[in-house]
Amino acid sequence: MNIKLACGAAALIIACGCSSTPPTRLYVLETTPVSPLYSLPADLRLTLGPVMMPEYLERQQIVVRDGGRLRMSGYDRWGEPLGRGVTSILTEQLSAATGSEILPFMWPGGTAEDWRIPLEIIRFEAQAPGRVLLEARWVLMSPDGEETGSRHRASFESPVDTDDHEQIVRVSSQLLSELAVDIARGLPETFPAQ
Repeated sequence: MNIKLACGAAALIIACGCSSTPPTRLYVLETTPVSPLYSLPADLRLTLGPVMMPEYLERQQIVVRDGGRLRMSGYDRWGEPLGRGVTSILTEQLSAATGSEILPFMWPGGTAEDWRIPLEIIRFEAQAPGRVLLEARWVLMSPDGEETGSRHRASFESPVDTDDHEQIVRVSSQLLSELAVDIARGLPETFPAQ
């Protein structure tokens, strides 16, 4: 009888311990409104990518940098690979800003005749004591693989509560929109606005 009672008590303790675990919260980046700046030539085929990200960001957990230390969130996670989400948001925002459909690099049906914008995300994280930083560099490449114009580099930041993951995701989405607009503003140097 005592063995049954002990087993029942142990099962109850385990069940109570499991029920107190906080639920995992999943987040995705979202598009924010972008006004069209101009229209690119109708026959232009332009792709974004490849988009390269720092390896420490390619994980499910949301990362907060605190000096040289990285804090990984326990239950707040990305709902998709961050690199894929960044590429998707930037192509949508660039398409809105240029009035043209811009596709991710290596999109099915892409051809060697596509112009492309390779992009490196240097930093894209919340940083203590309270900001989100996005730093990136890119260049426009012709279909024959030649760089056209100059290399570009930009940095964007916004204040944030680094303990509020929902706010981190919202501000991160806004900074990606600012990056897309910055990239779009440089395109008329090569492709005059229509």
